[in-house]
Amino acid sequence: INVATDISPPFFSSYQVYTVSAQPPWHRQLLASIPCDDRAAPRWLHSFGVTDRSVVVIEQPAAYDVPAMLGVRSASHGTLDW
Repeated sequence: INVATDISPPFFSSYQVYTVSAQPPWHRQLLASIPCDDRAAPRWLHSFGVTDRSVVVIEQPAAYDVPAMLGVRSASHGTLDW
């Protein structure tokens, strides 16, 4: 199980929870799509928790600054705003 951030500004960013097949060819199977709290500024995810039945995704205070990622402006920490 893994989690990816789908950065789709202006208002469609989400976290994608998926599995990857154990044998080649490797394929992703989407398990869930979780909308970001602020869909225009998704949060940086350092890690996540997994139980027998759940995936725990905690949004951190650091948010991706999409214009800074595109080189249009600067953010307080590279491409992140705290």
